[in-house]
Amino acid sequence: MKRNRSNYQFLYNRRTAVLFVLFFIGIVFNNTVLAKNSTLVLKNADFNRNTLERGSLVSVLQGNVVFVYENTTICSDEAIWYRGSGVANFKGNVKLTQENQELTCKRLDFVRDEKKLTAQDNIDFFDKKKSMRIIAQKGVYYFEKKHLTLTKNPQMFQYDTTRAETLSIAGDKMVYNDSLNIATAENNVVITKGLLRSRCKTATYNMETDVAKLRTDPWIYYDIHEVTGDSVDLFFVDEALKGVSVMRNAKGFHRDITLKDTIHTNVTGDSIYMAISDSGTVETIWTHKDAHTVYYSSKTPHLQNEGNGKFMVLHFVKGTTGTMNISGNAECVYYLNEEKESGKNEANGDDIFIHFVEGKAVHIKLVGGVRGTYFAERSK
Repeated sequence: MKRNRSNYQFLYNRRTAVLFVLFFIGIVFNNTVLAKNSTLVLKNADFNRNTLERGSLVSVLQGNVVFVYENTTICSDEAIWYRGSGVANFKGNVKLTQENQELTCKRLDFVRDEKKLTAQDNIDFFDKKKSMRIIAQKGVYYFEKKHLTLTKNPQMFQYDTTRAETLSIAGDKMVYNDSLNIATAENNVVITKGLLRSRCKTATYNMETDVAKLRTDPWIYYDIHEVTGDSVDLFFVDEALKGVSVMRNAKGFHRDITLKDTIHTNVTGDSIYMAISDSGTVETIWTHKDAHTVYYSSKTPHLQNEGNGKFMVLHFVKGTTGTMNISGNAECVYYLNEEKESGKNEANGDDIFIHFVEGKAVHIKLVGGVRGTYFAERSK
C-alpha cells in the first residue's frame, strides 16, 4: 500500500512539473507574439456602435476618432474597425503623426497582420526635421521596412529657406526609405532647383550625403549650359548645387550670348565635371579622356574652331567663357578672322592655352613640341 501511494505521489509531482513547464512556455510564447504583433489601440471616438459579423466584432466609429499603433497616432472623422482581423478603414480628415512627421489624406486602410497602411486621395507627407514634403494621390507604407511607395503624380520637395530655392523631384512612381533617408523616383523623372532643370528615367536622392544620382537617359540644363551622358551625379553642399558629374559618353553645350553675336561651345569626352560657384554661376568644366571641343559663331556656323586632347578645362568669368586649357597631345584648328575668313591655323603641341573675350578666341598659346600650318584665304 505504501508503494502504491509512493508511485501515485511520483506521478502527481511529475504531472505538476509538466503542467508548470507548459504554462511557462505558454507565457513566453504569448509575450513573444504580443511583442511581434503590435496592437491597434482605440483612444477616442464620440460615437461607437458594435456589431457581430460572422462571429467577429466590428466597431463603427464616428467623430474625433483617435487610434495609437506603436509610435504612430491615427486620427479621422470616421472609421470601421474589424477587431478580429485587425483591419481598420479610416475616412475624412485622416492624419497620421510620428515624431517630426505628419501625413494627411482623405482615406486610409490599416492591415495589422501585414503592418501596412494604404493612403489615398490628396496625400501630403511632411518631415519637419528634414524640411521635406511628398505629395501624391496613392501611397503604401510598411512599418517594418519603413518604405513609403507613392504613385499617381508623386512629387517631393525639399525646402531651402536661406536661398529661397526648393528642390523638386517628380516621377510616375516614388519610393521613400525613411530609415536610409533615400528617395527614388522612376519614369519621366524631372528634378528642378533654382537654375537647375534635369530629366531622366530613374533618380535617387540621398538626404544624408546630399547626392542625387540620375540614371538612364539623363539630361541636365543649368542656366544656358547643358550636359548629358550615360549617368549623372548631382552634388549639393548646404542644399546648394555645387557640382555635376557626367560619366561615359559625356557631352556639354554652352552659349555665350552677346549683343552682337552668340558663340556656341560644344564639349565631348569620356567624363565631364561641372563646378558651380557660390554665386550660382558655372565656374569650371573639366573634360577627361578623349576631350574634344567645337566652338563657332552664329554668324559663321560653317567656320568651326576645334580642339582635341586627353584633358580639357574650361574656365568661366561671370557666366562667359574666359580660358580653355587642352593637355596631352593637344590639337587645334582655329580661324584668325572668322568674319573675313582671312585664314585658318592647324597646330598641335603638348598643351594649348586659349583666351576668350565675349566668347571669341583672342589669344592662343601652344607649349611643348609645337607644330603648325597656316592656310591663307582671300578676304571677301
